[in-house]
Amino acid sequence: MKKYVLITAAIVILAGAGLYLASMGKADRVQQIPEVFHDLGIGWVTNDGITLLQTRQGASIYPVIHDDQALYILSGNADRISKYYVDKVRQEIVVEQDMVKPQSERKAPFQVVTIPAAKYESIIKDGMVTVRVQFNYLDKQSIYVQYDTSTKTSKLVDGAALTQ
Repeated sequence: MKKYVLITAAIVILAGAGLYLASMGKADRVQQIPEVFHDLGIGWVTNDGITLLQTRQGASIYPVIHDDQALYILSGNADRISKYYVDKVRQEIVVEQDMVKPQSERKAPFQVVTIPAAKYESIIKDGMVTVRVQFNYLDKQSIYVQYDTSTKTSKLVDGAALTQ
């Protein structure tokens, strides 16, 4: 009997781990800024294969936008987005970044995170979505971007990790 309880517990744990891993995603690497971002007037600078985004004054350096299907987060390739997920407990989207790898990963200048609406709608609070960008190579320090779904604007609300 003890054997069956252990086997059942192992199956439940493995199934839970599988669902957790399946809920994480990787960023798409793209050659051009997707059409959904064009009205935001995003510029960029590429130097030695590293692309940094330039946004209008007061905007977040991590542009966020949504439409009826999904929420999109754009990044240059200076840091590699290793994974992203929706944290329903903390009610935020988490984007984890690692240091950029050698030149071979710099072929695509942009990274785009696409989160289907059904996955993030439950964490919208007063029309706002919080995105935490976690820098794994800086002892997991984070910056926070807040996106207003009604005005379709985003702003950096805590960027302490960028100034240290």
